[in-house]
Amino acid sequence: MLCQNQDGTNQIKLYDMNIDQLIKFFEDNPVNISLLGGEYNPKAMAYSTLAKESYDNDDFATAINLYSKALEFQPLNWHFLSQRAICYRMSNEYDKSLTDALSSKKIDDNFENNQTIALCYLFKKAFLEAVQHFDIAIKYLDSYEENDQAKMMGINYGATKSRALNNQAVCYYNLQQLDKAIECTTKGIQAKSDYSNNYFIRGMIYLSQGDKLKARSDLENAARYGDTRANGILADM
Repeated sequence: MLCQNQDGTNQIKLYDMNIDQLIKFFEDNPVNISLLGGEYNPKAMAYSTLAKESYDNDDFATAINLYSKALEFQPLNWHFLSQRAICYRMSNEYDKSLTDALSSKKIDDNFENNQTIALCYLFKKAFLEAVQHFDIAIKYLDSYEENDQAKMMGINYGATKSRALNNQAVCYYNLQQLDKAIECTTKGIQAKSDYSNNYFIRGMIYLSQGDKLKARSDLENAARYGDTRANGILADM
């Protein structure tokens, strides 16, 4: 992780620092985190920086421990809770992830928290709860995109929305609400036309309904965009 000096002249590699050096750095270079919840704390920032490094390296167990240390110094920081929730989810600890994400949502109800909650419910096969939170997450995403005309937030809106709609379609499919699943995949394709899984799911639904023409078209698109499952199904049609 790179961070510029206050005069903007040099870049400092924060990941090269140990915990004591990071604490000193954040004492000397306070960061405005007013939107994240709680008062600024250099120790919390230091531990969260190391946690982010561990997360980026897929070391979720270490990241969880480091975010827990950060939360000792800044317990109302919704971002730390949200990031620890994601680490728990990536470790398949869905109940712990839900606890953190729901706590974070109480502090700041946003896309990130609702997305994590929805995914946990999906993996726990609580499909109705998952659908509800995917709805909230997508509404937040639409709002962000509408207000981020300069694209300053660094979010790939099309891809993120397409994946969320795809996951919501999976929920509707398992609830046997196939019309809603088709609606979600169609919106997902509109959001990102080369995301193969939306074509695949919609194609499989059409195939189950006996509409082989639409099924073939979607499965061919799925295969075109890299879904190898579609090739075998097309060969048998």
